[in-house]
Amino acid sequence: MLRSLGIALQVLGDVKATREVLEESLSIAQGLEATNQLGIILLSLGNTALDAGDNSVALDYFKRAESASTNPE
Repeated sequence: MLRSLGIALQVLGDVKATREVLEESLSIAQGLEATNQLGIILLSLGNTALDAGDNSVALDYFKRAESASTNPE
């Protein structure tokens, strides 16, 4: 649910709020070991970093998303 809110905030252009909500979503997913959600949350964080113009952070998130998607625990 937080991931959906983060994506909605991204569409509205609120990069700071998007990042905060998605980071919280990531933290919860990790705590619950919801590995099926990690890739999509990390991808959304990467897109948010791109929107903010932070390409190096975006690349890191994209690499983590790829790893989470190809190596689920």
